[in-house]
Amino acid sequence: MTKEELQSKTITWLRFPLAVAIVLVHTVDYDLRAVVLQIDYSNLSGMDIYNVIRFLVSDVFCRVATSCFCIFSGFLFFYKNNVWNINVYFEKIKRKTRTLALPYVLWNIIPVAITALLAVMKFEDSMSDMNKLWEGGILKIFWNYLEGNYPGIYPYNIPLWFLRDLIVIVFLSPLVYYLVKYLKWYCIFILGFLFITKFWFPIVFLNIRTLFFFSLGAFFSVHGKNMIVELQKRKLFWFFSTLIAFSLLMYYNGTDKYGYFADLFNITGSITTIIIASILVEHGRVSINSFLAKTSFFIFASHAGLSVLGFSKMSLNFIFVSNNAFILTMKYFLVPVICVSVCVGLYYIAQKITPKLLGILTGSR
Repeated sequence: MTKEELQSKTITWLRFPLAVAIVLVHTVDYDLRAVVLQIDYSNLSGMDIYNVIRFLVSDVFCRVATSCFCIFSGFLFFYKNNVWNINVYFEKIKRKTRTLALPYVLWNIIPVAITALLAVMKFEDSMSDMNKLWEGGILKIFWNYLEGNYPGIYPYNIPLWFLRDLIVIVFLSPLVYYLVKYLKWYCIFILGFLFITKFWFPIVFLNIRTLFFFSLGAFFSVHGKNMIVELQKRKLFWFFSTLIAFSLLMYYNGTDKYGYFADLFNITGSITTIIIASILVEHGRVSINSFLAKTSFFIFASHAGLSVLGFSKMSLNFIFVSNNAFILTMKYFLVPVICVSVCVGLYYIAQKITPKLLGILTGSR
């Protein structure tokens, strides 16, 4: 296997596990950190262990998934572009309109249509949502339907905040290109510092997290470097850095410094995830399923957009009425399994029945 093949296969293999990780992040819909802070670790109960597991999986480890996707987006956007000019830029914008913007619009409209249908059927929660939409303006679904403290502002299909911010970065790609090309690693260090310290402009659509990780991926392509080769050169450094960042994150949990180390872990953890995946692929420890890789975007968009995750939770709550720690832990891991399985099944059916529509919805990924 050539280094170029290893790079391609690593990105392809990671797509499905990262999509599952995003579902795991959204399996918990409240602040687990606050719950974990109240635990008496000298006298752990079953519920305490259950909450610690969810915190580590959903709030710590799986948070790197979006960052990895963003690194890949930046890398692939500039991949094998030996020149950069206005023609190249507009050609990419044209292509991204089909692969990013159109799916983004559709996957925000679909859940609104479902909500409207439920409102017609007199479901009270859905009627309340529709009233909120009409009062606030229907266009809010694409931008800031749910508002909170920055950066907690989301479109109607909440996970799609990532696509919204990525679309903006794509429009700013000439700026990213020239910063990365001429400032080189200095640009990455500066953006990384701004990401960790949050010394950034409070602009909803210009997320420093997205800008940093997109630029990090772009760096390798702009300078013609093999991302996997470059990262593996310093794998021991990244492994050790991730361990330190995780230790600091746990030590400072409950303090004002937690956010800094959570973001530091996000950086080191994302890179370490890519390195570990490349090692597994390189040594044949994992097999690449091209079908599952293709389902990643559909899982990402539909698990909330089609309420598959909510349906999975309700189904298990109906089957398992007990709320002891063992049952709750089992449900926590079963929910994403059911959710992802349903999403993959829907993808398979759509692929057989309406492949053209599926292609539009997924940007032909």
